[in-house]
Amino acid sequence: MGDTETHAKEKLNFTGFSGYYGAVANGYGGFDYSGEMLYMNTALINREPWCYNGYVNMAMATGASAIGWIWSSAAFESDNLQETFSLKSMVAASAWNSNAEWQANSYVYRHGVMTLKASDIFYASQSTSMVDFVSLGRKSDFRNISAVSFTLLNVGSYGNTCVYGQLPTGYQIALGNLKVKWNGTIPHHRGGHSLPLPGEMMRSHHHVTPFAHLVHAGTHPDDARNREAGHQQWPAYHTQLLAFGHDPHGLTSEFGLPHVEHWGI
Repeated sequence: MGDTETHAKEKLNFTGFSGYYGAVANGYGGFDYSGEMLYMNTALINREPWCYNGYVNMAMATGASAIGWIWSSAAFESDNLQETFSLKSMVAASAWNSNAEWQANSYVYRHGVMTLKASDIFYASQSTSMVDFVSLGRKSDFRNISAVSFTLLNVGSYGNTCVYGQLPTGYQIALGNLKVKWNGTIPHHRGGHSLPLPGEMMRSHHHVTPFAHLVHAGTHPDDARNREAGHQQWPAYHTQLLAFGHDPHGLTSEFGLPHVEHWGI
């Protein structure tokens, strides 16, 4: 199916970007992006000694050469605000934690302003699960919308120790097979406008890494599952692993946009 047809359906797997990982470029899939919406190629997943986490499980579940991931919060809106879309479903996995609580907000564009339409909660663990936006909340919550955002509300409980021998925790969610149905044609990239969404960050793209905080087993009070991610105060014994010595935000990804998959009618 070509992207000039009306009611176009597409599946975003964030494939085709260069480098190990980086920011998803405006225009990919017909969207502009705000916050920390990133991609990760499986070349990075394969080189890491990760035995069980959301990145590994997502790559296996989708079979794609890349996955999408969000650090704490991200939003994407139609590149052409005259074109609305319906969010159908996606596969998701918490990168490091179990029972992480995420909020999905939908917006409609009216009178020059993004207006909140619906706000719903879903949970993600390191194993993959399907998020069905048709049945999440009310049936119409993610239909005929102009933008959608995802925000981490609670990190949940610690993840699997098999990777580092310590309890990992982090703010990331991995996602793939994100299915979108456009009411018209898939918008073409026009340079990006990134209108401010209520309560959402604009595109900042700090040099975040896909790694976890490590918690020394037995020395941390088991209260992280009850603290909101935005208010976490990490003690000195938490370790943030450093990124590799490469540029994770390669400029080449900003000039050539990879194609998205089209799924059947």
